[in-house]
Amino acid sequence: STTREIFEDVVDELAQIYRADRKYLRDLAADMAFTHETTFEEYLKGLETVEAEKVDEEKRKLAGLVKSAEVHVRLYYEELHTKEVAIYEDEQRSRKRREERYHHLLEDYYYRSDHIGISWKDAEYDLRRHSAYADLKDADRQRLFHEYMESLARKMGKKLKPAARDDGVASEASDTNGGSAGAAAEEGEEGEVGTATKSGEKSTLEDGEEGEEDEREESSRRKRQDDDERDERDEDRKRRKEKKAKKEKKSRRRSRSEEGEEQDEIDDRKRPRM
Repeated sequence: STTREIFEDVVDELAQIYRADRKYLRDLAADMAFTHETTFEEYLKGLETVEAEKVDEEKRKLAGLVKSAEVHVRLYYEELHTKEVAIYEDEQRSRKRREERYHHLLEDYYYRSDHIGISWKDAEYDLRRHSAYADLKDADRQRLFHEYMESLARKMGKKLKPAARDDGVASEASDTNGGSAGAAAEEGEEGEVGTATKSGEKSTLEDGEEGEEDEREESSRRKRQDDDERDERDEDRKRRKEKKAKKEKKSRRRSRSEEGEEQDEIDDRKRPRM
């Protein structure tokens, strides 16, 4: 035999050993929880638990693998971890796209100063017929809605305050000032003139902005109509995609116990017969 042939024989022998070890590890891992956050120590502990529950004592060999072929145990861990990380990153990208669609939907509905402070219940009535709403969990819908309203309030230079909180603040302020009804009345009279002046200025500004807001509202209404039509077309496609995604995810999980078997059979056929 030449040096090259000896080298190839050694490589083949080592590959066969790893395939056998990998198959044993794969069968154990198929019955344990494994995610992108699973550490090597958690992976080992999970394998040990499954082996103790599923494998007869005389057939167990995990401890021997960890002792004499730990590199094989680590190699399979890295293989599983890489796949789970890829799945997680795909899910995160999909989630980001869904949240962006929902944000655009909020922008179409709510953009004026008088939209600030609208309740979630009222908003839900407007939004629930859109696919961008249906694509998210309820907790995410509400969280993104409140974040958007806070952002809109800052943009408009206003404060987003619940009515109950305003009442509490007013009551507390009154108590702090010593409860002087006469002083409050005097301050109220002095402030009326200034309030009237400010109200007149505010009214002028609002009248100037009203036309622009009406145009924007009309544009938004047309856009919502287009969105409704698009949503109707997308509903069937969305259901098909969800069904397909579930099947693919289930298939990826199941592949832990099925992958490599075909390759093992091919390698066995290629193995030289003695």
